[in-house]
Formats: sequence, structure tokens, C-alpha cells
Amino acid sequence: MNQNTPRYVAFASVLCFASCTPQQRPLPSTSTNTAASSTLRAMPPLPPAELPSAPSAEAKDKPPPLVPADLPYGCFAFSTVERAALCVVGESSIQGGGSYKLVFVGAAPSSFVVAHWASLDLNDHPLLLDVRARASVEARVAKGAYQRLPPEPASILSVEGGPTKATVGGITIALSRRKISTTTLPDGMWDNVKDTLTIQMCKQPSRSVHVAELGGPMSSHATSWSLGPNFVLIEYSGTFGQEGDSGGHSAVFLVDAERCLVY
Repeated sequence: MNQNTPRYVAFASVLCFASCTPQQRPLPSTSTNTAASSTLRAMPPLPPAELPSAPSAEAKDKPPPLVPADLPYGCFAFSTVERAALCVVGESSIQGGGSYKLVFVGAAPSSFVVAHWASLDLNDHPLLLDVRARASVEARVAKGAYQRLPPEPASILSVEGGPTKATVGGITIALSRRKISTTTLPDGMWDNVKDTLTIQMCKQPSRSVHVAELGGPMSSHATSWSLGPNFVLIEYSGTFGQEGDSGGHSAVFLVDAERCLVY
């Protein structure tokens, strides 16, 4: 458009292109601004884009770290050298807050806090080691030749219609539930139960290794891994939901059948 064309005319022309019929639309200006044209320069070509290089075959085959930055819930590694397992366990609820630790459960137990939050905090909380704790954990994992757990557990017990007893590595594991009371409030009613995890080994009588009381129980499981001829790792997890609160907790146990010990 001619440099001398008033701005309101130019604006009207734009509107007309959007709403006028082809016969009503103004013809484009054929005049040129020689002063402006003489100062225009072609833009230099853009440099070629640098595409990310494909990962090497070595990088593709490299497994993820055994102790990831954001830790998983539950158990994920084991060492026959140290007779220990590496797990994240703890408890959380809306009203009680949350607390989780990375634990070495076994002959030489130790633990590190990886998450802690107050009540009524509904945000996501990653499970993280601080710098000093991570250095200590990674050094122990390397020295103890820790390995990943088998991808599939040997058994999963459930009080909600699943199997409640199994034999793993010569050890009999049982999970039972008993109702102990009922809570009745103006806003709701729920059962209160007691979950009991028992084991039997070394020709000894069955013994309880964990008891959990849950108000408004939802799900409870006992997951077991057979780790060689002498070790069985058992992880209990239970969840609950009631009026104004919900949550759960977990616990782990390492059974040494050769020494008839439960860590």
C-alpha cells in the first residue's frame, strides 16, 4: 500500500477484504516506495539446524541405575553377600501426614529418611535421598554386589478373595484378617480389622511377624520373593479409607531359612 495512504483507509481496506464481495474489494496499490525499497536487504540464510544425535548402542544397552533418583515404593534390590534387601517402607494418611524411609533390612540394618510431610498435605512427594545419604547407599550397594529383585514375585497373598497362604522356599507364609469392632459416627460407619502376617519354618510353630490394625480397611497384600535357596523376602502393604481420612502403610521382613532368622 502507498506510504501516503491514510491509516484509517488501510484499516478499512483490510476489513473490506474480510467482508466485501469480490467486486467491492479495493485493488492492491501498484505504487512503490523506492526509498524504502532501496534500503531493504535480503536476510542471511539461517544456519542449518543441529539435530540431536542418536544414542549410541552402548547407551541403549546400559541399564538404569539400581538406586534411581526418585526411589520406588517397596523392595527393589537384594544382596546375598550382605544377606540384606533394599526397600522403601513407611506410612501415610490425610490426617496423619507421611513418613517413608529407605531401609537395608537384614543382617546389618540401616535406614535413611526419603520423605516426610505434615497432615492435610495432599501434594505429591518424591522419595529422594540427600547427597550424603545417596553416597553412603551407593557405596554399600556397590560393595555388597546388590542385584535387582526377580521381575515376578513368588507369591502374592490377599485377604480380599485371593490366596491367603503359600509356601515359598520351604517357608509357609499366611495372611489373615479379623474384625475387631465397628465405628459408628453421624457422618459414617466402618469396620476395624486386624491383619496378621505369620510364617512357619525350620520345623518350628507358626509365629506372627507383623500385626496391623486398619479402620475402614481397603486392600492388604503380602508379596514374597524367593532369593536363592535360603532367603525369602516378604513385603506387607495395607490401605484404609474412612470418613475424613485414608492412607496406608507397609513393612518388610527378610527370612533366613538356613539360620532360622527373621530380620
